This record gives sequence, structure tokens and C-alpha cells, in this order.
Amino acid sequence: MCYYMNISIDRCLRKNDRRKLLYYMEDKNEINIIDIVIYLENNTDIQKPKITLCHISLPLLNDANIIEWNKQSNIIRKDKRFEEALEELNNRNY
Repeated sequence: MCYYMNISIDRCLRKNDRRKLLYYMEDKNEINIIDIVIYLENNTDIQKPKITLCHISLPLLNDANIIEWNKQSNIIRKDKRFEEALEELNNRNY
């Protein structure tokens, strides 16, 4: 069994910054981390979103194959389970 299959989508969607990231990427194929940090700073009450993203949320979403995060270029792309996670997000009330 693949490692990412052990990380539930539900776990990935528990935090507001992760949900906002998925909504932000819905109509984009890739984004720069700066784009999502600015978006989160302006549209949420999350304190220090870059720290939260880089140390918690992006590694989790990357390991779950929801996004692909290139740490060297700071580019974030949709991965295999992105559409599944977005569908789950749209079916729930957060």
C-alpha cells in the first residue's frame, strides 16, 4: 500500500489554511507559494501563514498526494488526489 493512502482526506481538510489552498487552486494548475501566502494574509485570520504552510500544511498535502510541492522553486501543483479532496471539500460544511 502506498504511504499517501494512509493519510485521510478528512485529516487534510481539518485546517482552514488547507481548505483555502484547495479552493484557491481550483481553477489553477500551479501556483507560487507567495501567491497563496498573500491570499491567506488578506482573506483569513491565520497568523503567519507561510510558517504554517511550509512546516505543516504543504508537507501533509504533499505526502497525501493532493498537491505536489517543489521546495526549491516554491511551486505548488495539483496532484493525483486533488480532485478527490476538492470534491470532499465541496460536499461538506466547513
